Amino acid sequence: MFNSRTCFLARLTTWFGATLLPVLASAQTGPSRPPTLCLGSTCINAASATTSATSGAIKFHPGTYAWAGTYRPISTAVAKKINLDFIASVCGNQNIAGFHLESEWAGLEGPTKGDYSAGFAAVDEMLAAAQACGKRVDLGISTLHFGNWSPGNEEEMLPDYIVNGSEYGTTLLTGYGQVRGFTARVWQKATMDGMIDLVKAYGARYNSHPYFEMLSFGESSLNVENSANGYSVDALEVQVRRLFIAARAAFPSSQVRWQANDFWPDSRMANMLQFAKAQRLTVGGPDTRMDDVTQADRVFVGKDEYGNTVFEDLRGVIPWTAGVDSPEMDLWDANALYGNIINGYTATRGKYKNAQTDTYSGAAFVMPSMKASYIFVVNADYVVYSWSSYWLPKINAVSGRTYWGTAAQTPCPAAFVNGCNRN
Repeated sequence: MFNSRTCFLARLTTWFGATLLPVLASAQTGPSRPPTLCLGSTCINAASATTSATSGAIKFHPGTYAWAGTYRPISTAVAKKINLDFIASVCGNQNIAGFHLESEWAGLEGPTKGDYSAGFAAVDEMLAAAQACGKRVDLGISTLHFGNWSPGNEEEMLPDYIVNGSEYGTTLLTGYGQVRGFTARVWQKATMDGMIDLVKAYGARYNSHPYFEMLSFGESSLNVENSANGYSVDALEVQVRRLFIAARAAFPSSQVRWQANDFWPDSRMANMLQFAKAQRLTVGGPDTRMDDVTQADRVFVGKDEYGNTVFEDLRGVIPWTAGVDSPEMDLWDANALYGNIINGYTATRGKYKNAQTDTYSGAAFVMPSMKASYIFVVNADYVVYSWSSYWLPKINAVSGRTYWGTAAQTPCPAAFVNGCNRN
């Protein structure tokens, strides 16, 4: 769920991002989106997108959430041991509010479509372990593999029917002149139908669980060549919006999160954030850095690339999550990075980075605090910095607080019009 532009290659989810709703702000850039977008026989209507959002209270237990750092399919013995050992290691720490569990698709659905038995068993076990510690769970689902792999073993990360079925298939991720992994073709209706079926099944099982806090989907950027296997951003928009509408319906009392970083142009990102507001989604997660302002950072607080306020400031309206893993890559001081998540920061490498051209422009960009309700911290024991000696002391020093303070001090997001369930 973390930085898509650096060398932390064990990551997963760079594929989400879209909506067609107009930006509800006093001013905006870019053309408004059409009320209905159709690709083939699949159409998404803006009105139906807003009315499908949940009408009840949503579980809300903000704070610092810890992640063991594994992307492996959650039902494998290796992933289960890593996650359960990590949960046990910080079980008694009152400054950790919960855990992020991440799984590639094959860990949640077997090789045969609709076989969720192994995934259910794994999530049941980890959820029970977290509950015994009094901590909540965020479950992240990856539809791609980012980083190194041996071609021919894609079925280890994605269900066999997705890899080999004639309706589905995989496509290479490319960027910076190299192959960076592979992805399920989530811009195709058949592939997204499979993920939506999974979401419905997991919602029926876990939405009512008091310690299942959140369901997370991947980053908004996707390194796929345009037109490769039918890929286009418009095609992705249609299918992603279908997914989020289905996820909100399947998890009406849980949070549903879009990990936003880049989704160009700004008008597209702003439209997606308005869709997130209408669906009462949670936003944010990857690419929290002191040297770089992501597009999502800017647009979420209402800024264009020049620092002008042109979009709605959504801080306090829908929850923002900050994902922390940058020190392993950029060697930032932990105190400064963690403090800047809470207090705001100045990007030292320029106003903003254009992911399309990989260039920076302008003078330093002063970012206000994102007012994050959740901070997700990755366990970095396998790289330069260790969890026990690097991150945990800093989390303890601030008692796991976010921008707002304690969980009790964190206000219920304004878009959660039917309230927050803090039980």
